[in-house]
Amino acid sequence: MIHLIHVIAKNITNEFFVNRLETEIDKAKFEYGLVLFIEIVLDIIGFAILGMLFGNMALLAVYLIAFAIARMNAGGYHAKTFLGCFITIAILALASIHIVSHIGGDSVLYIILAGISGAIIVAIAPVDSAEKPLGTQHRRRLRKKTLNSILSLVVLCILLNALGFKAGTCTICMAIIGQMLSMMPVYLSRRRNRIV
Repeated sequence: MIHLIHVIAKNITNEFFVNRLETEIDKAKFEYGLVLFIEIVLDIIGFAILGMLFGNMALLAVYLIAFAIARMNAGGYHAKTFLGCFITIAILALASIHIVSHIGGDSVLYIILAGISGAIIVAIAPVDSAEKPLGTQHRRRLRKKTLNSILSLVVLCILLNALGFKAGTCTICMAIIGQMLSMMPVYLSRRRNRIV
């Protein structure tokens, strides 16, 4: 799948933009941006189809937006392929929405669990990759942005709960919990490698 996306991006670049790009570096940057754009479009289409199939488009959209906000600066597990990434996020999202829709529970409990998960996220954020370790200054900036993102999401949960939007509250809380879970394999792997 990823190879096909790269081929499409390369063909579009060569067919429509080759005369506008002055250097090979410009061409490579444009192709990379085009690959990301195509992947985002495919993600949106894929999640829209899942939302329609499972009849929960609104909660899926809420989950994905909250998950993206929580993940933006914190980092987390990265699948090796586009399809692996899509499947991982889809499983987290659909399982979370199933829990909210069919199991339910007290929204205050969800907020407490989201608060605990948020504290864990901030404590271990950002999780960087072994290939691209972060510098101390960059790490501090990302941790501060992560703190702001998580606090904003938790405050939003409290406000939505106070206004009676239980499903939205619980879905955002599950997105925070899902983000914490996506960070743990990377964090534990990095910690194990530092200890050994």
